[in-house]
Amino acid sequence: MKPSFEKYIPFKQINLPDRQWPNNTITKAPIWCSVDLRDGNQALVDPMNLEEKLEFFHALCDMGFKEIEIGFPSASETEYEICRELIENNHIPDDVTIQVLVQAREHLIRKTFEAVKGAKNVIVHFYNSTSTLQRKVVFKTDMDGVIKIAVDGAKLIKQLTDEYDGDTNFRFEYSPESFSGTEPENAVEICDRVIEALGSTAENKLIVNLPNTVEMCTPNTYADQIEYFARNLKHRDAAIISIHPHNDRGCGVATAEMGILAGADRIFKLLDEKPEVDDGYVTLVNVRKEGDRLVETEKKTGMWAWKYTHSITGETEYRELKGALVMDDVDFGYTDDKIVLHNIDLYAEPGQKIAFVGSTGAGKTTITNLINRFYDIQDGKIRYDDINVNKIKKADLRRSLGIVLQDTHLFTGTVMENIRYGRLDATDEEVKAAARAVHADEVAEKLDKGYDSDVGEGGDRLSTGEKQLLSFARAVLADPAIFVLDEATSSIDTKTEQLIQQATDKLLKGRTSFLIAHRLSTIRNADLILVVRDGKIVEQGRHLELLEKKGYYYQLVRQQFADEESRKVLR
Repeated sequence: MKPSFEKYIPFKQINLPDRQWPNNTITKAPIWCSVDLRDGNQALVDPMNLEEKLEFFHALCDMGFKEIEIGFPSASETEYEICRELIENNHIPDDVTIQVLVQAREHLIRKTFEAVKGAKNVIVHFYNSTSTLQRKVVFKTDMDGVIKIAVDGAKLIKQLTDEYDGDTNFRFEYSPESFSGTEPENAVEICDRVIEALGSTAENKLIVNLPNTVEMCTPNTYADQIEYFARNLKHRDAAIISIHPHNDRGCGVATAEMGILAGADRIFKLLDEKPEVDDGYVTLVNVRKEGDRLVETEKKTGMWAWKYTHSITGETEYRELKGALVMDDVDFGYTDDKIVLHNIDLYAEPGQKIAFVGSTGAGKTTITNLINRFYDIQDGKIRYDDINVNKIKKADLRRSLGIVLQDTHLFTGTVMENIRYGRLDATDEEVKAAARAVHADEVAEKLDKGYDSDVGEGGDRLSTGEKQLLSFARAVLADPAIFVLDEATSSIDTKTEQLIQQATDKLLKGRTSFLIAHRLSTIRNADLILVVRDGKIVEQGRHLELLEKKGYYYQLVRQQFADEESRKVLR
């Protein structure tokens, strides 16, 4: 292996000796499009639920945004659900255009048109990866093959728009994803071909979005790329050039400003966010037992403890990680004047399985977000192994938790690599054992290279259910004290769900777990079911106990199952 200073070659510069952007001045505001509900939400460890997304959407409207990317409705039921909620319940002001993201793939494009039906103003933002690396490693094709993907997508979008039965005002946006890693001449060619396929004109322009993906280059080089693109695009009059700065190296603002100087018309970006504050001091460490004492060790022992140094005496205490969690009269609101959770009380003993049920937006996911300390509460206390969670360092708190969500995010790479993100020092055999535990090994076995098979960009070579199985295996590999499963089996077929249910019953033994599921049949064996309604716990008990009360839980079960099925579940 080469030394680190020899591994990377300099980023290739563009020969643009007569560049004009350094001499330009920004004289007017660009068009702004917020992507917080999509890219910002995707970056969260625990993405927003429906209630949170609605609140954020209204906040963006109040700020004055007229173009808002709301999500990727063909990617998951959650994304589809928020799109339909916004449209069907009239959340979208007449002067606001929603934008939806979709890969240039036929079934996803068709699903997207279904999702936006009835909206007044829509931007369909489609994309495919064009970079040299993606072509070589992921798609294993040349530039002609990548252009065909984009053009076929554009033709289908035009066809569906022509056939569309409704009053929706459609506009289109195309991204040559990983633009900054694409040869400039190839980026120009593919965008010209897409403009031609859509029939875009000076009166009906295509938004051409140019992402500085992973901040591969410095802002000045990105500005050169934008100026080259704007100069050489054959159909420049039929395009609105949009830039998508990233901030991996802290250069997002400079990239945006220089991109505008270089000729861009629009900025497609996240809002600035304040850095997360962490005032915790209790840490999680490996320990071993010597008699009745816990002794800290650097070796991996499979035993963990909270390391707690008293501020007054200076004495250090070690408290074994067990997974006991208490919420005592907790109130929470995203702002102090809007409390959404009221008087939440729960006690989870180590190894207990706690289930949350309730309608969409009731506050189930919000409660689990408080366990992770993604938000701080307004009132009450949360204690983890009898330690106030505010005293635990956030990284250590979250390291003790395993989370599986409905919206699964995989990374470009192999099956093995994606599972190993759960614990980076895991051996190959440990990765495979975690996969076998939840039947994710069946996903690998179906692929040509097994565990060494590439999953594609964001896992796009796998089905939704297969991606979720890998996410589940990743959490199992992390071997956490507490599991949070938020609608974790909702995208898996019934047979696969049954297999996972059998595996999780074994895996959760001895671990505290919090489960949120729309399929109420999956939580009948929970030790305690908490029924959440309008931010309050209105009922609690075991499955049969709650059915006997014939209250809100009973109604939810009756609503979910057909008569014949209800009789089985209600027993």
